[in-house]
Amino acid sequence: MPSPTVTVLPGEREVTESDNGRTVDVAGGRVLVAVLHNTYWRFGPPGAGITQLGEQVVTPAPRGTCLPGVGCGTVVARYRTVGVGAADLTASRTTCGEALRCSPSQGSWVVHVRIG
Repeated sequence: MPSPTVTVLPGEREVTESDNGRTVDVAGGRVLVAVLHNTYWRFGPPGAGITQLGEQVVTPAPRGTCLPGVGCGTVVARYRTVGVGAADLTASRTTCGEALRCSPSQGSWVVHVRIG
């Protein structure tokens, strides 16, 4: 299922589904780009030490490239780390496809961020 391309600029750190449950190290003042590949995801408020830059952006896959109700596309949020410490980025969803509820393991995402 195709997803729109997301531009990550030089110096930015991208985190995706593959980072779920992991700890990432990011210097203070750097930008984190969270990219999740399903339009049903919604990011939670960032933990202390992380500031969200603008609103999350939901981009559906191009028309005709995905079955309706599957949620093909991306949800992207950009964050800036501030100070030193630790914080979490989180996202959740209740739907994992057309009329299909997510299991607990499919419905939550967290990345632990060490800022230093």
